[in-house]
Amino acid sequence: MREEIIFSMKQKLTLLTLFLVVLFYQYSFSQITFRGCTSNIMGAQDFSLTNTGTVTDGSITRNTFEATPNDFTQSCTAGVCELRIIWSTANSRWEIQLDTDGPLVTPDYTTAVLYHNNSASYPNPPNLSLGTWVDGLGGLCPSGEFVTFSGDVQGVLPVRFMDFNGEIIKNHIELSWQTSQEINNDYFSIERKGESGNFESIGQLTGAGRSNEVQSYSFLDTSPLRGVSYYRLKQVDIDGKFEYSQTIELNSVLQEAEISQIYPNPSQSSQFYIDYLSPERGKVEIFVYDMLGKLLSKKVKYVAIGENLLAVDIESLGKGLIHVQIKSGKTSLIRKLLIQ
Repeated sequence: MREEIIFSMKQKLTLLTLFLVVLFYQYSFSQITFRGCTSNIMGAQDFSLTNTGTVTDGSITRNTFEATPNDFTQSCTAGVCELRIIWSTANSRWEIQLDTDGPLVTPDYTTAVLYHNNSASYPNPPNLSLGTWVDGLGGLCPSGEFVTFSGDVQGVLPVRFMDFNGEIIKNHIELSWQTSQEINNDYFSIERKGESGNFESIGQLTGAGRSNEVQSYSFLDTSPLRGVSYYRLKQVDIDGKFEYSQTIELNSVLQEAEISQIYPNPSQSSQFYIDYLSPERGKVEIFVYDMLGKLLSKKVKYVAIGENLLAVDIESLGKGLIHVQIKSGKTSLIRKLLIQ
């Protein structure tokens, strides 16, 4: 009995230790320490800021950090101070904003912009090595007094993208990108959207996990949308956290006719469907032959530019392998179909 009690106590201590480690990781991961404008408004003291939300600018999402606790209990030279680091969509820059108006229902960060930095980093604000934090008060907060900025900043981004490009190759789009650093990178989800609608995942590639060397990736979109399309990468960590790459725009113009697929294949009936991509508007002829080359059916369909779904129903079509041919001008495409 005594051994069981001791073992149980050890289990509880182990679980408590794990809980504290996880708790420490969660809070330390999302915290920034700031010290600046020390001779005037802020004084020579540290301010702790925690991730409290996000700002989305176009397709880029950036984190917002606020002083905690935001209850106006931390005094400063100006009285009591609340700080926020946020990406300003109006000014296209990171800003360190100040509120000294006192404990209202919600903080009001319109008092002043202490510093700003137009380095367009994401998801977190740049550290001291990325861009320059510029005095926002015209001499009251000299840049030289920006002495501390540490914690969850860009220096510890899980993945650093070097580039992200797309190229149209015949009727396909090839995406390629490189990373210079990966930390606990699980995978990349490739996302696409047209001129309207939302981004949707069209594929996934496994990441390198952890690497300090240049890694190269490529993905082929074999069924691209016609016209303007937008692509981005969703990079997902092993722990489930994620960030997005920049968004690129490509305009895919169909160059050649193509049969994407014939289905169902095998088919249990005489009816089947053809996914047909056409570079022009007009009519196509559909021929069905048996394995000996005997013509079983001929049908005419009218198609639009881009994707077309052609339904074909042939009465009294027997079982066996057939050839389906589509002709349009000088273009001829042939596929096999099994009728069971």
